[in-house]
This record gives sequence, C-alpha cells and structure tokens, in this order.
Amino acid sequence: MGSLLASVTDWIVYLNPDCSAAEGGEITITKEPEHGTASIESVNRFPSYAKDNVRSKCSEKKVPGLAIVYKAAIGYVGTDTFEISDLQSNGMVRQVKYTIHIKESRKGGRADLRP
Repeated sequence: MGSLLASVTDWIVYLNPDCSAAEGGEITITKEPEHGTASIESVNRFPSYAKDNVRSKCSEKKVPGLAIVYKAAIGYVGTDTFEISDLQSNGMVRQVKYTIHIKESRKGGRADLRP
C-alpha cells in the first residue's frame, strides 16, 4: 500500500543581492491535488545559487523562504497534480503545475516530484 508522509516539492525564496529578504510575491495554490494535500509553509534553508550568480554568497547561510509541500492520501498510488500562482512584487505572475507520481514501495511509498 503506497503512502507518502510529506515531501517538499519546491522552495521559493526572494533575496536581494546583499542576502536580505526582498519584497516577495504572493503564492497561492490555485488548483488543489485530487489525491492528497498541498500547502505553503515558511521554512529556513540554504539556497543553492551558482558561483557566478550575484547572490552566490547567500548560499552560505540559511534564509527564510516558502516550501511547497505535497502529502499523498494514505494508500494512494498513482499520479496527482496541483498548481500554484506566484504573484511577484513586480506584477508578473508565474504559474507552476506540479505532477507527482506516487509509487508503491516496501517503505510506504515515494514520489517523483517535478514542476
């Protein structure tokens, strides 16, 4: 029987080049998953900017961001989808569709998480 505790599918962070928090956007779940739940949670993590990115020094410390978390319904094995909308401070809207493949395993399930 497949199940998935909780898995972070994405992490969104808004940082200025000096690593201070930037004016962030507004993230909302615009289409709920049919076979589980999706949530947006505040978390502190290490970003992973490339060395040639102006924010590369920000990767040396944990910074606040938003985690997109998916949790499959107990016993569900199969595909699920959900969508988010990221209204950025400059007025641009980024829409992301996540497709999750929950596979049965001896340890209770795992997911292939791809936006």
